[in-house]
Amino acid sequence: MTVDSPDDIGAAREVLAGLSVGDVEVDLAARTLLAPISGGARVLTTALRELDLRGVALSDVGLRRPTLDDVFLTLTGHLAEPSGDAAGSAPRARPDETAAEVAT
Repeated sequence: MTVDSPDDIGAAREVLAGLSVGDVEVDLAARTLLAPISGGARVLTTALRELDLRGVALSDVGLRRPTLDDVFLTLTGHLAEPSGDAAGSAPRARPDETAAEVAT
């Protein structure tokens, strides 16, 4: 989700932390928060209600299912390596790369 005001990031993080099944990722510059949840639209609705009660205005919100790469990263702790050609010249994932957003 994206909050309208940087002043609302703390409140939004608090709400998401109470509902997420993992760490809440925050991008201060973009005013976005990403949180893995279990429960889909029901949990998202709960988050939106709580944010509304706190007066937190949002400019964007979304919900998505995890990709296979997200699941692999969660289960193994590292990214899947891309398949290379016969000579093995395909680029490899850097250890410091992270998976895309898990859920919002």
